[in-house]
Amino acid sequence: LSALQTHQQLTLILSVRGEGPRLLIQIVRQLVSHLPQVSFVVHDTQQAGRLTVDRICSYVSVAPGMRVWLCGPQAMMHTL
Repeated sequence: LSALQTHQQLTLILSVRGEGPRLLIQIVRQLVSHLPQVSFVVHDTQQAGRLTVDRICSYVSVAPGMRVWLCGPQAMMHTL
């Protein structure tokens, strides 16, 4: 993220279970705070349930031709 040199809008969605990865969230928030074109969303599955296509669309304005990159456990990827 710190090497991002683009004016293109980017939304980073981090799906977590509970408050476990507090340090990771803090580091990412600090990195993106210097990047106005990046928005950061923390999706807590304990509070909001599993990450779904509808939930992703609620976080991001989806447009035709938009590129989407996903990574995660294989079971999650198959459901999306």
